[in-house]
Amino acid sequence: MSAVPDTGNRRGAATRRRILDAATTCFERDGLEVTLDQVAREAGTTRMTVHRHTGGREALLRHVVLRSSSGLAEELTSVLEGDAPFPERMVEAMGRAVARIRATPHLLALFAPSPTGWWTVDPEDQVVEAVRRLLRPYFETAQAAGELRHDAGSSLEWVLHQLLLYLAVPDAVGQDRVEDELRRFVAPALAR
Repeated sequence: MSAVPDTGNRRGAATRRRILDAATTCFERDGLEVTLDQVAREAGTTRMTVHRHTGGREALLRHVVLRSSSGLAEELTSVLEGDAPFPERMVEAMGRAVARIRATPHLLALFAPSPTGWWTVDPEDQVVEAVRRLLRPYFETAQAAGELRHDAGSSLEWVLHQLLLYLAVPDAVGQDRVEDELRRFVAPALAR
């Protein structure tokens, strides 16, 4: 999923790539505080060019977050495609997601309570919807196989809520305890 409009010609595509690379650099350095002016300076272009190629700050930030998360999505897919029972695969995937996001300050900052937080940048939940699209087929397959205690939709939403709790309040449960809690509480709650 891309939140940034695609351009039709090679020169425009190269400019767009340069802007997205610059935006990624700025986001990693400045988090949600990044501005179009900063991206323009980093890309060696103008604010207007950045806006024209990206659709504005919010669309650019959504795209950069999705781009920054693509490696994590590949890692989670690899875990979820494994042979273990679904609740065990989900626990491992959740543990990896929490560890990776907590270790990446600019991604962890997305979950911090703030008046200018992520919710103002992505009010339509496009990024959360991308996460749902990634995970939904695994939950549906587990439901069809009789592995889930509850239906796929409500189980998926509950898992997302648990992930958000671990990310929004990282000091409440240290990383060393996250997987233990996931195994003791989340796996049994999911498993039939």
